[in-house]
Amino acid sequence: MRKLSIYESLRTCFADDPALEDLAKSLDVLRDQNIKVERFDIEAAPEAFERNEYVSRYLKTFGEERLPLVLVDGFPVIAGHYPEDSELIDWLELPPEVLGYEWADEGGRDDGASDADVPCPCGCGKPKSKHGFFWM
Repeated sequence: MRKLSIYESLRTCFADDPALEDLAKSLDVLRDQNIKVERFDIEAAPEAFERNEYVSRYLKTFGEERLPLVLVDGFPVIAGHYPEDSELIDWLELPPEVLGYEWADEGGRDDGASDADVPCPCGCGKPKSKHGFFWM
């Protein structure tokens, strides 16, 4: 079973942000697809942040203001903002139809770029696939 873990600071209510409402719906669909979805709020479960080496190091380095941090099967995949559906599909290796998309192709991406071309979300300028902090 695949596992998606989101470490966040829930100071914003889902009802206040349509993008977060969409994420909540997507997470419900993922649960229906036998993906284990975990969400940890820093105020409600600070021990979860301390238990995970990646999360603890990230928090000490960047602080709470750079949350959320998203892990797939224990490995960090994105930081500083919530994932798009297309990213969830790629990381969890799901058919796009699972989240209501019909743009499936052999390359896996709908924009023609490879994952090596995608810049790291932390702003370091490196490609996402080469970010040294997450892949210790």
